[in-house]
Amino acid sequence: MKFLPALLAAATAVVSTPASAAYITRSYDFTATFGALSPNKVISGSFTMEFDPMARENAAVRAFSSKQLDGYQFGGASFDNGNVSFGNCDRTGCRAGSSTNTFFASFKVDAEGNVVSVRDTDFVYGKALTCCMTWQSTSFVVNRVGGSAPAVPEPATWATMMLGFGVIGYALRRRTVLRFV
Repeated sequence: MKFLPALLAAATAVVSTPASAAYITRSYDFTATFGALSPNKVISGSFTMEFDPMARENAAVRAFSSKQLDGYQFGGASFDNGNVSFGNCDRTGCRAGSSTNTFFASFKVDAEGNVVSVRDTDFVYGKALTCCMTWQSTSFVVNRVGGSAPAVPEPATWATMMLGFGVIGYALRRRTVLRFV
């Protein structure tokens, strides 16, 4: 009987411990179309992003690729309250200079990484050879690629399950069995 209160206290401690960060990895395809004066009429590509929807911190982008942006260096990505931004400049600082090809894109996702909204004008790029000129998309589409992976139970879920098995085992062990002689 002394075992049961100790087991309950241990399970309560484990269950009340907050879970660690749960990073989500999602893959996306994008396509941006531009007006007649743009050197590239269409820019398309793909990337994989890893982020923690609860921490609201910077995202890590892996495997960014775009045939049209081949000479462009990728700067990084950020994830802030569901707003995703990626490229090598920010919205206000995206200017084509004498030595840097620039681009910037943004869209909004939910906590699972599903695309919630994209504005047509949220992709901007500039070419170094055309100093100080940028082009803004007339249409910008972002699609999540692939399905979702099954969720992994948190430590508290495992602890609760183990506690349940322990209580059942304890009850079965303490049960008296009637025997007829």
